[in-house]
Amino acid sequence: MSNNRSFYLYQISDILFTSSTRAFGMLFSWWMIEILKLELKLGWFIFFCWLFQILFLIKFGEIGDKINKRSVVLYCTIPSFILFVISNLLDSNFYLSLGLIYIATSVATAIIQPIGISIIPEIMDNKKLDKAFKYRGLVNSINTMLGPAISGLIIHYFNIDGSLIFIAVMSLLPLIGFYFIKTNSEKKPEEAEHRGQKSIRIITKNSTEIRLSFVAAFFNFAITPLIMYILPIIILNQFKLSALHVGIAEATFGIGMMLGSLVIINQINKIFCKAHTAFIAALTMALCIAGISHADSFTELCCYMLICGIGLVIYNINTTSIRCLATPENYRNSMESKFTAICMASIPLGMLTATYIIESYDIKILLLGFSFFMALISLLILSSPKYIEISKMSESQLNGYYEKIYPEAFYTKK
Repeated sequence: MSNNRSFYLYQISDILFTSSTRAFGMLFSWWMIEILKLELKLGWFIFFCWLFQILFLIKFGEIGDKINKRSVVLYCTIPSFILFVISNLLDSNFYLSLGLIYIATSVATAIIQPIGISIIPEIMDNKKLDKAFKYRGLVNSINTMLGPAISGLIIHYFNIDGSLIFIAVMSLLPLIGFYFIKTNSEKKPEEAEHRGQKSIRIITKNSTEIRLSFVAAFFNFAITPLIMYILPIIILNQFKLSALHVGIAEATFGIGMMLGSLVIINQINKIFCKAHTAFIAALTMALCIAGISHADSFTELCCYMLICGIGLVIYNINTTSIRCLATPENYRNSMESKFTAICMASIPLGMLTATYIIESYDIKILLLGFSFFMALISLLILSSPKYIEISKMSESQLNGYYEKIYPEAFYTKK
C-alpha cells in the first residue's frame, strides 16, 4: 500500500513540477511574441532549448541505471526552484536571462520525463502495472493541459511579475513531494556500471523500437513546433486573440489527452490490438494537423486540437507500456532515456524548419507538409510484425520479452 502511495505522490509532484516549467515556457513565449515582438529570436531559444535537452538525455542514458532515480529528480527540482526565484529578481525586458532560465528548467523537465516511466515498476504493485501506465498517460495529459491553462490565466489576471511569483511558489511543492518518494528497487548502482557505453545497443539492435523511435521522432518534429511556436502565432497574430486563448487552445489539447487516456483507449483497445490502435491514432493526428491549417475560427481550431490530443495519448500509451514492460527491469531507465533522446533529436530541426518556412512562406504550407509526412511515416507502425505480435501479449508474457527476441541488444561483456 505504501508503495502505491509513492506512485500517486510521484504523479502529483510530476504534474506540479512539469506544469510550473511549462507555464514559465508559455509565459516566456507570450512575452517574446506579444510584448517584445521577437518571434524569430523565440524560435532560436526554443531550438537551443531542445538541443540541450537532447544532449543531456543522451548523457543521462549512459548513467541513468547507475544512480538513484529519486536523487536525480531532486537534483532537477531544487535548481529549478532556485532559478524560478531568481527570475523574480531580474529585469523582465532583459529577455536573454529569462531565456537561459527557460532552457535550464526545460532541460530539468526533460531529464525527469523518462524517469516517470521507468520508475513505475519500482513504485507500483506488479499486478497493477497496466493500470499504472494508463494513469501515467493521464498525468501527461494533465501536464499538457495545466501548464498552458495556468499560464494563460495568470497572464490574463496578473502582470509578468505576479506570474513569476506564482510559478516560483508552485515549483516548491513538487520538491517537497519528490522528497518523500520511496522505491522498492533492489538493484544496486554498481550492477549497471558496465552498461553506459553499450546502452545505445538497446535501440540500435532492436528493430521494433528503431521503427517506433523514427515514427515518434517525426511526430515530435511536427507536433512540438505546432504547440510551442505555431499555435501561439496563429492565435495571437492571425486571430488577434489574447494569451488566455493560447492557454485555452493548449488546454483543449490536454483535455483530449485526458479523454483518450481515461475513456477512449479502453474501448478502442478492445476492438483492435495496441499496434493497430497506435496506427489509427497516428493517422488521426496527421488529419487533425491538416485541419488546423484550414481552421477559420478559434472554436474549429480547438476541436482539431482536442482530437489531436486524443490521438497522441493513445499512441503514447500503447507504445510506451509495451516498451517499458518488454525491456528487462535493469535496462528500463537507459531504454527510456535513449528512446526519448532519439525522438527529441528531431525537435531542433523541426523548430528551424518551422521558423524558416513561417518567415519565408506560409504557416498553411508548413502544416500541410507536416500532415502529409506524418500520414506516410505512420505506415512504419504496421511494417513491424514483431510489434504487432507482442502488442497482443499479456503483461506476464511481455515482461522482459525484448531480451528473448533481441538478446544482442542487452548483451555486454563483463
